[in-house]
Amino acid sequence: MNDPLDPDAPRDLDADARRSLELAVDEAVELGQSRIGTEHLLLGLLANERCVAARVLGDAGVTLAAARHKVAEASGPRSAKPPSANESPRTARAGRALNRAVRFSHARRSEVVTSEHVLLGVLDVEGTAGQVLRRLGVDMDRLRASLEPEALAERSTAAPAAMEQTAAPLACRTCGGALRDAIALHHLEVRGASGPRMIDAYGCATCGAFLGIAPA
Repeated sequence: MNDPLDPDAPRDLDADARRSLELAVDEAVELGQSRIGTEHLLLGLLANERCVAARVLGDAGVTLAAARHKVAEASGPRSAKPPSANESPRTARAGRALNRAVRFSHARRSEVVTSEHVLLGVLDVEGTAGQVLRRLGVDMDRLRASLEPEALAERSTAAPAAMEQTAAPLACRTCGGALRDAIALHHLEVRGASGPRMIDAYGCATCGAFLGIAPA
């Protein structure tokens, strides 16, 4: 598996999984730890807040700040030798977690290893990450179930629908009319210290109230 910790491995990580592993190294360095454990893989996933694994963890009640606190408690004192991003070997359990991630990817017939596969690999190894999640009150069985293909598929279709239902149209502050398709545009020339320039002035097409200007 090609990740920032093993540059000679095959290239089979997607962008989110790769970014999560890069962030895992950053998290370990920030904590003064010279080795990458399952707990740092967990933090890397959480830090990559746009990836699916981070959203699944968020739905389970896990925040990056809380997880960092628990990892710091479990990690003990900082390493005597300051670590660097180029010298951060994995622990045996972290290595197994990433190998399991590859297996999950193959089992689900995915062409790449995703952030969800990495999280499944972390959960499949009894390491510090699991201890941290339990201390945060996470229902581990429910978390694993939320990473099943059916649950992920339902999640991907539900998100756009929820956004469509909650997206409220912009409204004019004067008359309350919807502005989505009712904005009058005026192309104007104004004169200033640097000479004349063109601007666009926006107004409500319903009541004519002035809304603002922007450079043309």
